Amino acid sequence: MAKISELITRTQYLIDKNLDAQKIIDLFNECLEDLGNVVVVAKTKTYQASSGTTTFTIPNDVIEIARVSVTVDGKIYDLSLRPLRKDYYPQDDSLSYSLFGDQLTLQKGMKQDFQLSVDYFGSPQRIPSLTEDPSLSTEPNFPPRYHRVLPLFSAIRYYENWEGGQDQRMTYLNEYEGIKKEMSYDSQRMLRRTRPNTVQIYRGWQ
Repeated sequence: MAKISELITRTQYLIDKNLDAQKIIDLFNECLEDLGNVVVVAKTKTYQASSGTTTFTIPNDVIEIARVSVTVDGKIYDLSLRPLRKDYYPQDDSLSYSLFGDQLTLQKGMKQDFQLSVDYFGSPQRIPSLTEDPSLSTEPNFPPRYHRVLPLFSAIRYYENWEGGQDQRMTYLNEYEGIKKEMSYDSQRMLRRTRPNTVQIYRGWQ
């Protein structure tokens, strides 16, 4: 996997200029926003909770939830989404949850401390700024074979306003769009493998 420091070096090579590292990071994040429309990443959010806790705030980048589980005394229990219609309620709904907005609520509180895990598909993670990660040791959280999209996108944006670089820009743009299609295909294939067990999140409250 490539660290951000390496990807910055690759970007500087593509544009043949020692561009400021923070400006390149900003371009990387602009690229991730563009990819966020078509690319999903498998993630897990865990919560350490006290007995009786029932309400949790899910991450704001959740697109679909794949699995919700609780761990008690080393044992893992899967939770099911509580149906909306009363006649569909299971007889024992102690291992179920409901979703409203960004709130996930357990139907019954646990009698002892526990860990809640939410496996989900979300957007690619933002690259921290130079101030947040001075060592530039962060690695993008998507497959390494696609890391080159970050330098490519940055080079495309750099050459946009340089008249003499339009041919080079089109070369990078064609490569970028090809990789983006591959990433989109992989994301959709990953989602299809887990459906219909996933739960889509609609963020109409934002």
